[in-house]
Amino acid sequence: MDPVAIGVAFLLGVLTAGAGAVFQAQVLEGRRERALRRALISEIRENVRRLGGAAAVRYPESSIVRSAWDAARALPLEDRVFDLIADAYAAGEELESLKRLNIAHVTSARLVVSRERELEVNAATQQLIAGRALTAHTTFVEALAALGVREQLEPEEDAGEEP
Repeated sequence: MDPVAIGVAFLLGVLTAGAGAVFQAQVLEGRRERALRRALISEIRENVRRLGGAAAVRYPESSIVRSAWDAARALPLEDRVFDLIADAYAAGEELESLKRLNIAHVTSARLVVSRERELEVNAATQQLIAGRALTAHTTFVEALAALGVREQLEPEEDAGEEP
């Protein structure tokens, strides 16, 4: 066989193998990005529910979760989408800080002059936390919309109930 033909065949084999490896890497990266995106969407939906679902007016008992967002920062996101998601998690963290502060106040020694004043402070704090929860809820729903997900904003009707 001609040495030039052998050399060309060898080079074509190397190029083909290299192109296959690049293609496989792109496929794997695409799968990883889709998995991160699904996890992020699931986590944001969970946070919406933790904030009270459609109601979002009560004191949220559950904490905001953020592990998927920490992992998903590697995703290529438009600036607007990234900003909305970051704002949602920042609002969630602010809410968590207020809740921790409230718990510290409740569990500490009496810090106010009278029981009535303490109840007023507690009621004002609860109202502030509920407002922050609503803000966090709204920003998480906006982040979902930016990701192309339309979260159900109205409570689901029971299948067995008549309208």
